[in-house]
Amino acid sequence: MSLFVVCFVHRSTGTMAYVRELTEEDFLNETEDLVTDRSGKRFANFEESELDRIESFKDEKSTIKQTVWGVRIFKEWLTEKGLDPDFEALSTVDLASTLRRFYAEARNKEGRRYGKSALSGIRAALNRHLNSPAYHKNINIMKDREFQGANNLFKALIKQLKSEGLDRINHKNPISRIDLQKLSSSGVLSTRSPLSLVRKVWFDLTLHFGRRGREGFRSLTRESYQIKQVNGQKYVESTFSEKTKNHPDDSYESQAKMYATGSKHCPVEAFELYLSKLHPNQSALFQRPKPYFTPTDNVWYCNSPLGENKLGSMMKEISEAAGLSAIYTNHCVRATACTLLDSAGVETRHIMYFTGHKNEASIRSYTHKLTQRQSKGMSGVFSESLGYNKPEENHNEVQVNVGSGYGENDQSHLPRIPITHADSSSSSVQRTVSTSTSVHHSSHTNAANGLFQNCTFSGPINIQIVGNK
Repeated sequence: MSLFVVCFVHRSTGTMAYVRELTEEDFLNETEDLVTDRSGKRFANFEESELDRIESFKDEKSTIKQTVWGVRIFKEWLTEKGLDPDFEALSTVDLASTLRRFYAEARNKEGRRYGKSALSGIRAALNRHLNSPAYHKNINIMKDREFQGANNLFKALIKQLKSEGLDRINHKNPISRIDLQKLSSSGVLSTRSPLSLVRKVWFDLTLHFGRRGREGFRSLTRESYQIKQVNGQKYVESTFSEKTKNHPDDSYESQAKMYATGSKHCPVEAFELYLSKLHPNQSALFQRPKPYFTPTDNVWYCNSPLGENKLGSMMKEISEAAGLSAIYTNHCVRATACTLLDSAGVETRHIMYFTGHKNEASIRSYTHKLTQRQSKGMSGVFSESLGYNKPEENHNEVQVNVGSGYGENDQSHLPRIPITHADSSSSSVQRTVSTSTSVHHSSHTNAANGLFQNCTFSGPINIQIVGNK
């Protein structure tokens, strides 16, 4: 099932009125009069406003939100500077001059300069807005010669941002291996309850199919994935094609499959159980867990889907419930999938089939990142070559109990004696203590002050390090 994002625009003002998300069925019902000519003629007739309405379906919901955000910032700047906020009516020359000044003066709510990604996003948003159905300006503020002065200043700003370290794009970090192991053993992803089961199915599908963070989950149905068995091997595969950020103009069909493992954490068995517990009258794949249930209940879920915001914060809630070292986002799971495949030696072209990326450069942010283990290993190479790993000679103050004059737990009268070892690493000290054996008992515990180096003690002794290791 596909979702269509419909953007409604005030014709008189050109401002965004509201955004609606329609299912394919609702979309066809609402636009039936637009696409069907009831006069009996072969070809339909459209008014310009009707064409504009159809054209508004081309952008993804996230793109529309980004456009609204960029236009709002520009209008706020215009208003603060005492300029007309209706910039759409400006001539090309005046618009270019205004943009040149805006690029230099744009600031966020904290009064700080926007980074490269944000500033580029605002410029792209303004360009989309000016060429939207409400205006059809047929200009490109990023490439047209009339805007060369503004864009030259824009490039200079980006160079300046780079020198200040504000040009970096913050890609989502993959989940660490320690957190992955903790996630597996925590019980947060399990088949024991409706909540843990829907979390497990969501995580398994997101990881094994490389799904994007918030994209398309709400439109998935129980028929979106199916279980197959070939040569005795069970696996799950997708049954649909969908438009994604990487494929906005065509449909993308995932090449990935999720195979059974036969273990207690088997993703296929969990998915099979999940399907059997869904509410029969609800078509959505991700349904709201029942607050009260018993394991023997045939239905574990309500007749209502999980909302878009709930699905969008799924990994955040999982991170908190499992007590992970960081609060990960949904998109971190996709980054994890790419990083794991790259670490396992999977070829880049095969990772591209998996993720749906169209070119290799798009996945470098995932596959060219060093893991914590790799970074630590590389640092160790440098430290080893410079001798940084060699322990320094250390003086430790120890307590020595010679003889049997005190109770086993009474150490209040033990003399304190500084001791130096040729190799004072913790393992060496422990080795010296543990190999001290046998001996003449002494009725007193007096010991001379001084340094003990390369010494051998005989007798039952108790050495306790009380200084810094």
